[in-house]
Amino acid sequence: MKDKYIVHLFLYTLSVIFFSCSKKQKKINPEYQTLTESVYASITIEPENLYDVFPSVSGVITNLLISEGDTIHKGQVLALLDDKNAHLNLKNAITRNELANKNLTGSGSVKESLKARIRAAQAQLKLDSHYYAKFKRLNQLGIGKTADLDNARLKFEVAKSNKAQLQQQLQQAENELHSNAIQNKNNLKTVQLSVNDFQIKSAIDGIVYQLYKAEGELINPQFPIAQLGDGNQYLIQLLVDEVDISKIELKQPVLISLDAYPNQVFNAIVSKIYPIKDNRSQTFTIEAIFTTFPKKLYAGLSGEANIIINRREKVLTLPTYSLINDSTVNTSDGERIIQIGYKSFDKIEVISGIDSSTVVLLP
Repeated sequence: MKDKYIVHLFLYTLSVIFFSCSKKQKKINPEYQTLTESVYASITIEPENLYDVFPSVSGVITNLLISEGDTIHKGQVLALLDDKNAHLNLKNAITRNELANKNLTGSGSVKESLKARIRAAQAQLKLDSHYYAKFKRLNQLGIGKTADLDNARLKFEVAKSNKAQLQQQLQQAENELHSNAIQNKNNLKTVQLSVNDFQIKSAIDGIVYQLYKAEGELINPQFPIAQLGDGNQYLIQLLVDEVDISKIELKQPVLISLDAYPNQVFNAIVSKIYPIKDNRSQTFTIEAIFTTFPKKLYAGLSGEANIIINRREKVLTLPTYSLINDSTVNTSDGERIIQIGYKSFDKIEVISGIDSSTVVLLP
């Protein structure tokens, strides 16, 4: 009797243990659902129109007029460089330009002097022409000496040549003075522009994200002084592995998860695909734009993305965590090997091996 009691107690204990274990193990059935295939990418949020500001000239920063986080406008002066030499060059250029204009138009210019000489030469030519014509008529009448006619002709030819030479000199002087005036005018414009280069200005409306230099530092065109970008529009920069880049196309939907917004998913679309691989990371860079926006964005936020490359309707699916290994699930009838089709980040497509009536025991 005692042995029988012990056997019953043992069987009861086993049944309780079995029932408890069975109760704890969750069961599911494969379901027909819409399955999306996606490509994983790491992401960084960057402002649109992000760029580094480089100076056009070298110089010492005398006034830095911005701070990190400041809102700036297109054309706003960001910094002033020491421009003493530039202003001195400007004064010299103004003086040279004024002198060139005076030489071109002034009464004391070379051109006016030549014009006076031409007027005198014209008067002499007129006089010599008169005497030459007079001696020519007398010679035709048989009056006077041939030597007098020859002398009058020589004076006329000399006066005529002298006037032509002076006219040629005037034309040459006008060309040189005009060219010199243009050169000095252009030089003045160049110097004026160079003076403006000592004022470093913003090319966009936006925000100052980073300063690289401080007042008193010597800068040159090889190094930036600040980083600016849009304050309202942001881009999503995605890094995609080279094995997946051929699957990516413009306007594909993207699901975005940001570390700053846990348990939230935002929508975006692919807007740009860069055609060159980064050899250091072995990835391609892709840009996407938000279609549903987080409450607030900051430059440099990081997270993950899934680029949707395919969508299949009414396929038999299981959650990825139901797999024991790459292709095996545990069912109420024991382990089964299944054929897997598409995979998403949390589900797999079951092609064969089980059906919707199969009870799958979760590991």
